[in-house]
Amino acid sequence: MVRAKTALTIALAAFVGLAVGCGESGEPRSTRISEDGKSVTAVRRVGDKEVVVRDGKKASDTYDEVRSAIVLPEGGLAYAAKSGDQWFVMKKGSRVGEAYEHVAGLTTAPDGSLTYAAKSDGKWRVIKAGKPVGEAYESVSAPSVSPNGEVAYAARSGGKACVVKNGKRLPGEYDWTWKPEYMSGGQSLGFVAATHEGCFVVKDGRPISAKYDRICSWGVSADGQSVAVIVLNKGQFLCLRDDLQVGAPLGPVEEFGRPVFSSDGRSVAFAVGGGDSWSIWRDGARHGSPFKAQGVGPLVFRPDGQAIACAAMLRGKWFIVKDGVRTPEMYSKISRLQNGPDGKTLRFAAVRGGKAVQVEIPW
Repeated sequence: MVRAKTALTIALAAFVGLAVGCGESGEPRSTRISEDGKSVTAVRRVGDKEVVVRDGKKASDTYDEVRSAIVLPEGGLAYAAKSGDQWFVMKKGSRVGEAYEHVAGLTTAPDGSLTYAAKSDGKWRVIKAGKPVGEAYESVSAPSVSPNGEVAYAARSGGKACVVKNGKRLPGEYDWTWKPEYMSGGQSLGFVAATHEGCFVVKDGRPISAKYDRICSWGVSADGQSVAVIVLNKGQFLCLRDDLQVGAPLGPVEEFGRPVFSSDGRSVAFAVGGGDSWSIWRDGARHGSPFKAQGVGPLVFRPDGQAIACAAMLRGKWFIVKDGVRTPEMYSKISRLQNGPDGKTLRFAAVRGGKAVQVEIPW
């Protein structure tokens, strides 16, 4: 979700080093479902310290702070922890790499190696498998890792932003950029950037959209040939596909979901919301009924392109919405939705009663 009035703030917040609240004593935060959907991790405060909890049980020593607790592909745990004035990374109960002034954006590569951003001597670098990826910068975004293990991130130095891939700066210098993302199975790299001329989408080092006053959200088709953006331009919020307006102006809107394409690339849909009311829009028209929610997850099309679903949250509980109709089951957390192999069901992992459950429901 992106708040319409704070797209620039969110773009800048993509750079690490910003404070994150820890919650009240005993209240879990940063709940994550493992990639296989079988385990749940969270961070829990105990007095003035924090621990990692896995499937409801304590799974780490106690530290001043803990961030980014993840389940590794082989089943162990990794997380960033702070003790005193030092941050470090823990993997399977052992400390790996150096101590830093700060660590953020911990993730895993397909080979199981850890990648993260780390601050040392007042500068930020991206670290992969214990080794720096590229030079040091004033700030960097959390790293993105492709399916084949390539690493990309946004960086700032001297008041300008750039994108770095495998340690080398890509062509282009900007006023700011969003975190770069791998697309089309890792074959392409895209991001939103801005100069004094406006905001635009960049793919593989080349602008692929016109320049707008502000880009609030964006998405690319599976084949990488089409881009959809939600923009603020000349005082109006618009959805555009390949720079052609889709439907009428959106009117006063507080938040946007990310545009998503159908599998055949013919349709594009996104969620829009304000207060506790959300709607799904498809090809310029409302799709289904408005529904009550305070936030939504990514949309997913049914393989035939006729139906759209998403996870939605209201008062701390998550549920599924299909074509604007809410399903009755409630969860504490829901992972990204996926189509079942026959295209007739939705699959996802969820947290219910503090445990991870595998869920499959009919479309």
